[in-house]
Amino acid sequence: MCIFTCQICQPKLVDFYHGNLYDALVSVILIKQNMDFINQLFSVIESRKREKNKDSYTSELFLSGINRISQKVGEEAVESVVASVAGDKKELIYEMSDLWYHCLVMLSAHDLTPEDLITELKRRHEKK
Repeated sequence: MCIFTCQICQPKLVDFYHGNLYDALVSVILIKQNMDFINQLFSVIESRKREKNKDSYTSELFLSGINRISQKVGEEAVESVVASVAGDKKELIYEMSDLWYHCLVMLSAHDLTPEDLITELKRRHEKK
């Protein structure tokens, strides 16, 4: 997909021109690995949407419909806020992981992808 030409990798490659090739390449590789994981997770979510297996929590969410999926996103958002206000970093990471997962399910339910979200974030960043 990306051979260091996407908008996520490009800013890190600028470091190359400032003499820090090793750090720039390590950063780009880590970004790519992280995005690969998000895309793998999203692929699993997409397959659960198609399978409609009642033994799968993700499939069950899709079978329950967009209202249930939206409710779960809201619940996880509130739990993340509570953890943040409490200053509990471990709980915040746990709840934010749930939130991100449910947000990916919500994107899929609307036939959107993480790439759609990234495109919007980049568009907003470019406005500055």
